Amino acid sequence: MLNLKKRDALRLTTEQLKGCAPIFTSASLFIEIASALTPAQPQFTNSDGDDVMFHDLRFPLDSGVTQRNVAARLGKVEGLIPEGPKFWNWLSARKPRDGKATGGMMLETEMDRATVLGSMELKGKALLATVNSAQRALRVESLIIKAAGHLLKRPLTTIRTIDQLRGEKGRDGPRGEANEIPPEIARKVMQDHLDQHYRETLDAPILALGGMSPRQAVRSAAGRRKVIDWLKMLENRSAKHDDAAISEYDFGWMWAELGLEGYRK
Repeated sequence: MLNLKKRDALRLTTEQLKGCAPIFTSASLFIEIASALTPAQPQFTNSDGDDVMFHDLRFPLDSGVTQRNVAARLGKVEGLIPEGPKFWNWLSARKPRDGKATGGMMLETEMDRATVLGSMELKGKALLATVNSAQRALRVESLIIKAAGHLLKRPLTTIRTIDQLRGEKGRDGPRGEANEIPPEIARKVMQDHLDQHYRETLDAPILALGGMSPRQAVRSAAGRRKVIDWLKMLENRSAKHDDAAISEYDFGWMWAELGLEGYRK
């Protein structure tokens, strides 16, 4: 623009500076607009510091193998805590690292003062394992193969990153704020929070139960009746909540935990 030679010193007059003003303005806008349209997204990690990538591993049952065969094997594995005849939580046997140290957002839940690394469930002719990182996927696959590998076929794995979840959201409907947490992640965080909250509640004194915890109250017929009414109250109150993650929360595991499945209607 100034027709300067390579060795010429850059000395701009007032008039030349005025002529360059649109260049500086355009350059600044290109940077700011790009930043506004694609802001830095939060980094999600688990408590091990691993990047969050949701892995669903599906182990088909081998020919002639029943769910009961696999359940018997999984029931002997240390760290697998049953929440029913077909569902297990995989808990950490060691103190996790602080995933928040990376400066991102940590997606994690705890149970009995241990980190929940993942879950396993028998469905139909398959064992499904769900974890939230590639590293944990390798660990859970090794654990399952060691425990019941001869009863299962090689797993089929589905992987979804946070960005892919955002992309699916964009294809399915209007795009919200660029830095909005995807509904799937927000729902998972809320579900984990509710799981932890209600798990602690089972051992906490409840005024409606005469100051006893739900586990203590179910030991008597009168207390059991109060616990049933209390659980129904929780479900009814939850169903009326505006937040979908809360209104759709499944209290079934609490009924099972307290041995009251037959009273749920």
